[in-house]
Amino acid sequence: MNRYRCTRHLLKHPQRGNYLVDTGMSRKLVDDPGKEGINWLIQKVMHTEKIHIRKSTAEILQGMDGKLSGVLFTHLHIDHISGMPDVLNEVPLYIGATESTATSFKNMFVPRVPPDQLLKDKQPLQEWHFQPDPQDKFEGIVDVFEDGSVFAISVPGHTPGSTAFLIRTTHGPVLLTGDTCHTRWGWSMRWSRAISLKTRHVT
Repeated sequence: MNRYRCTRHLLKHPQRGNYLVDTGMSRKLVDDPGKEGINWLIQKVMHTEKIHIRKSTAEILQGMDGKLSGVLFTHLHIDHISGMPDVLNEVPLYIGATESTATSFKNMFVPRVPPDQLLKDKQPLQEWHFQPDPQDKFEGIVDVFEDGSVFAISVPGHTPGSTAFLIRTTHGPVLLTGDTCHTRWGWSMRWSRAISLKTRHVT
């Protein structure tokens, strides 16, 4: 079984509705990757023929109450946007500053599909307008819903526009770091790795 992991996290805000943090995996992409804009090189790296989906993005969206109000991306590497074929074209999309335009030597060797493929015909990517961190610990922060329930945090490194999300949930605070790190020690020491995400309810 392929261990290639595509993360997604469903947030349910009591007033603002449902939001995905990253997108998981679309069964359409696995069944016909070429049709979804995945070239042969990326298919080879991903081993799309071996991918096993426990729950596709479409199944997640079908099982939630209400419509999807938006997608909050931690960054735009392919393992975080592979569910986009299942996201309706009118859904708003949010990314970190410079994430869709900046390039780096490091990212040349990370599987990535250009936004004009998996994001074709979708809504324009909206960049966060980060404000200075009052405690001067991060590049910038923004109160996503202006109610203190979700904060987007600028954490450039894995990609220039990488964004983490601090969420106040019914089970306590949760920090979603995308591929910035995957342990508490890694976060505090600024060590870049990956984490997996689960479903949370925002209070």
